Amino acid sequence: LYNNLTVPFGKKFEVILSDSSRVFLNAGSTLTYPTHFIEGQIREVSLVGEAYFDVSKRKENEAFWVHAGEMDIHVLGTSFNVSHYKEDRDVNTVLVEGRVELHLADKSSKGSTPKEAVVLLPGEKASLNKQSHRIETKSVNVDMYTAWRNGEILCKNSSFESIRKKLERHFDITIINHSSTLDQQVFTASFFRNETIEMVLTYLSRTHDFKFKRDNNQFILY
Repeated sequence: LYNNLTVPFGKKFEVILSDSSRVFLNAGSTLTYPTHFIEGQIREVSLVGEAYFDVSKRKENEAFWVHAGEMDIHVLGTSFNVSHYKEDRDVNTVLVEGRVELHLADKSSKGSTPKEAVVLLPGEKASLNKQSHRIETKSVNVDMYTAWRNGEILCKNSSFESIRKKLERHFDITIINHSSTLDQQVFTASFFRNETIEMVLTYLSRTHDFKFKRDNNQFILY
């Protein structure tokens, strides 16, 4: 039997699996997982959205797999963050501790499938482009990708389009952008848990020239 746990926008949720693994789910995420893992068999869960995993170590024949769309993640007792929202171009995995192996899901074309799994080391991020099916890795500041667990949003050289999507999920709002160039503008900023959406948009509007108004749960930018 499987559970299907969906977290609405504006909320976060933590679930403890039957093997004592902990999963922290970000807003707008869905985790599919069995009510009980079977002893001696592979542990498998599926994710749409974003989650931070703290996986308990088990025997080799009880390996932990996370299926995130085009990417399958083989976990070897570790802590890591996965972001797989349907509207995003990439599936991103950031390793905090331990080791993970990344595989293209079987539905990917054979011509793009790597001969070997991509292995991540702590402090590295792997990005799988959903169109090209290519995986690229680089060293990153993991706090930039895990701060959401504390209600923070950290952005470094991020497009306004990607920030806008994060704000919509974080505050459970809709942002309508009437500026033809704003989505491509790049920002570096930090927003903390006690800041309102009005405070965030006011800060952003000071560095890039736009105005906004509120209409119920919608924010219109022009």
